[in-house]
Amino acid sequence: GKILLVLDGLDEVPPKLRERVRKAVGAAVEWWKIERILITSRKNAYTDENAFPKFEKYEIAELDEEKISAFARAWYKEQQRIKNFTDKEVEEKSKDLARRAVHKTLIGLSSNPMRLTSIAIIHTDGAELPTQRARLYNRLVNILSNKWQKEKTGNAEVSKELNAFLKDE
Repeated sequence: GKILLVLDGLDEVPPKLRERVRKAVGAAVEWWKIERILITSRKNAYTDENAFPKFEKYEIAELDEEKISAFARAWYKEQQRIKNFTDKEVEEKSKDLARRAVHKTLIGLSSNPMRLTSIAIIHTDGAELPTQRARLYNRLVNILSNKWQKEKTGNAEVSKELNAFLKDE
């Protein structure tokens, strides 16, 4: 009889449909007597004019150096399980990731959990860590495209068309 409704990424709803979504959510809350509802959105994309009335607003706190270091340790412990890294490799790699992620050139990116995960993927791949968001995402897309292609076909080579697109900054 208890419902927790979670709506993720409402900032991705086209602006012209947001009012309709607000009404639908309001109707669902009333109809099913939903006591708890969590709606997520990027903070700069869902402004007050788009917000749900009577809902409390919270922001996810940025990661500090301690949390970034804890993430790096946990990330490489999981990599150890997946890729059979030794304890020594895990220690070295997690310390290196934490050190690089909190450097002044990357801290603005790594304080965000999603971007820190992107940084960790790039770090695990052994690639250089870009300090600009666009280059970081470009590197991440290249890494993931090659991994997905390899899983799909057994060959890490992507098509000529995709390769040309990925190289176009």
